[in-house]
Parts: sequence; structure tokens; C-alpha cells
Amino acid sequence: MGDEPNTANRLGSRVAAKVEAATAAAKPEAEGRTSEQDRQSVETWGGHGIAGLSPAQSVGLGMGMLIGGLVGAIVFLPVGFINFADIAVGWRLLIAALIGAIAGGTAGAVYWGGRAPEVSGEMPPESSGPRRG
Repeated sequence: MGDEPNTANRLGSRVAAKVEAATAAAKPEAEGRTSEQDRQSVETWGGHGIAGLSPAQSVGLGMGMLIGGLVGAIVFLPVGFINFADIAVGWRLLIAALIGAIAGGTAGAVYWGGRAPEVSGEMPPESSGPRRG
């Protein structure tokens, strides 16, 4: 009975040593990631209710919204020629273009907001593929 605490302490010490040895190799990598995250957080902007955006993300978001909105308005404009709700053709075209612009602008902002950091080289090369864990 008197030997059990000693055995538990030795076992605990061995487990702690193995855990320390296993995690020691990952510490420099984790510290490197932390410093990279710190650098990125300094370069982001945001506000109350807005996620932090990097410079390339904000440019991609704006560019995608404008170009996507224009393309969406042009693509959806012919829907205005369909007769509905006894509305004049001009109003139908305006409504169709507005709906297309909103849809296209949303799609463009989502796509280019995520794609622009890859294109501009803002993302490090190791983040281009899937990660373990």
C-alpha cells in the first residue's frame, strides 16, 4: 500500500516527460504561426460587427461587388421584358436590373473577397492546401 503513491508519481513524471518531448518540436512552429497572426492582425481593419479584413480582401470585396453587380444587372435585365404585375416595361427592366445587381454584387464580393488575397500573394504558400488537425 505504501508503494502506490510512489508508483503513481513515477508514472505521472514519465507521462509528463513524454508529453513535453512530443510537444517541444511543435513549439517553434506554433510560435512562428502566432507571430504571423500578430503581423496579420496589425494589417487588418474592421469595426463593430465587421470582421477584420486584410488590404487585399477589402480591395477584392469592393471590386467584386462592383463588377459582379454590373454583370448581374446586365444578365438579369432581359427578365424585365416578361410581362408581370401590370407594370410598365421601364419599371420591370429597372426592377430586374436591380435584383440582378444585388445578386451579382453579392456573388462577386464573396468570390473576390476570398480570391484576392491568393492572387496578390498576401497568403503564405503553406496555406494553399489542406491542413492536418
